[in-house]
Amino acid sequence: MRKLILMILLLPVSDLRGRRSVSAGLRLLHDRFVFYSAIAAGFLVGLLGASPCLADPCEELSNLKLENTVISLAKTIPAGPLEVKLSALGVPKQHIDLPSHCRVAGSIHPTSDSDIKFEVWMPASGWNGRYQQLGNGGLAGVINHVGLASTLKRGAAAAATDDGHMSQNVLEAEWAVGHPEKLKDYGDRAVHLTAKIGQALVSAYYGRPASHTYFIGCSAGGRESLMEAQRYPEDFDGYLAGAPADFVNYNITYINLVRALRTLPADQQLGPAQLKALSSKVLERCDALDGVKDGVLRDPRECKFDPGDMLCNAGENRDSCLTPAQAKAIKQIYDAKDAKTEAQIANGFSGTLGTEYVTWPGMLAGAESAMPRIASLFYGDPKLDPTTFDLAKVARDTAAGISPINPDLSRARSLGRKIIVFHGWADPGVSAHDSIAYFDAVTKRMGPNLGGFYRLFLVPGMPHCMGAPGLGANNIDISGLFGETPPQLADADHDWTLALERWVEQGKAPDRMIATEFDSPAAAGPAAQMTGRIKSMRPVCVYPKRAVYRGSGPQSDAASFSCE
Repeated sequence: MRKLILMILLLPVSDLRGRRSVSAGLRLLHDRFVFYSAIAAGFLVGLLGASPCLADPCEELSNLKLENTVISLAKTIPAGPLEVKLSALGVPKQHIDLPSHCRVAGSIHPTSDSDIKFEVWMPASGWNGRYQQLGNGGLAGVINHVGLASTLKRGAAAAATDDGHMSQNVLEAEWAVGHPEKLKDYGDRAVHLTAKIGQALVSAYYGRPASHTYFIGCSAGGRESLMEAQRYPEDFDGYLAGAPADFVNYNITYINLVRALRTLPADQQLGPAQLKALSSKVLERCDALDGVKDGVLRDPRECKFDPGDMLCNAGENRDSCLTPAQAKAIKQIYDAKDAKTEAQIANGFSGTLGTEYVTWPGMLAGAESAMPRIASLFYGDPKLDPTTFDLAKVARDTAAGISPINPDLSRARSLGRKIIVFHGWADPGVSAHDSIAYFDAVTKRMGPNLGGFYRLFLVPGMPHCMGAPGLGANNIDISGLFGETPPQLADADHDWTLALERWVEQGKAPDRMIATEFDSPAAAGPAAQMTGRIKSMRPVCVYPKRAVYRGSGPQSDAASFSCE
């Protein structure tokens, strides 16, 4: 090395001739020294291996000092296909071709009983400046690798958390028994801290913060999104909250459901044939109320249907009619009124009118399993039977902590945040009426002019979070949550995520979305399964407007409808 330095210093300095001062020559020697030293350094790096100062910027993230955080993995992953799945939420295995990216995994420990696992995936090149954090499903317990992969492929940095506990059954709640701090982590702390840590990692990796930040979620993820907008609106620029689960109404609605079902004798349980007959009778009565007979109710509140009109006559086949006990139970499920006092106790599932044959089998089969879940989460004992509780007490016990019921969104509005809430009318898991009730509460608290920052959409025929076959045009994609977006839905008119991005980044608020019906049963479920020929499209209008047929043009064409 010494010889190399001497060679540099003794290089011809003919450029000194004609210089008027020695200082100019010394400056030239200095410049030469710096230049050739850089060459020598490059030579040594090639000879001896990478210098510590040129280490992988992704691996360097493991040295970051982040509060209460342990980085367990920071590694650059080469480009190539990756198999990802989210079987706990029914999302099938997918193979996604990914660009080279920095994958970071770690855990956050705000308390001695907290273990909030998270992952952040960042494109090694071509980053579009966005940070998108993904919501959970059910009671969480898994990290959404499908969402991380599909978000990454779109060019955004992606983050997700398990909400502070690991479980392969997202509907199991025993992790919460005896662990109040884990319940707080699940409530809002895990998502909030992941947002802080995730965005810090993005800033460190790219040398600048994200230009735009988003939280995207449905069901439990919708709950998380609204909780963030209510409690930590500084965390994200845009919030997508699909079918947000409000535990106050959810708990009472499901307790009401189980109470109704327990009144049925063993030989009068509701079966597929009766549910099909029920849906047919509803549609016969109400399908044409919106001017289009298409097998779907535009707004189930327009339908005045009494299951008592389907009582069996003597000798009639019970597959096509109802017993008095069945009619009474169904009415209680629809209306959620107290069986004795007729007082409204919850929002009920009347939004599923006309879709019972598709949406109710799973709801009825899983109703009883919701009871130990409620008992574990809110009473610390899965053996308790919530159906024996006073429902006013249930409401009080579940209001705080993990329910997004605060109607005060003034901080979100003052910060310029944008919020899109969507809900399927046919949702059998979280009643669509819950989102209407929350919208009404926000309106009462903040006034009627909410459209500048908060918009609600109700999708006819959509079950929980996504479309299903046989229920009309009800598919609207959620880019980055359940898989790659089908090409025919990859724009801001057909995709909730893209609509939110356009609103935040271009200032164009969505007045309507376009829902799609496919001709293949495979169109049900996550966007990755939306295949087949497009059968019809229908506008979904910003609430309280509804799609109205213009009276001419194909009823399968969205252009034949206006929002009124």
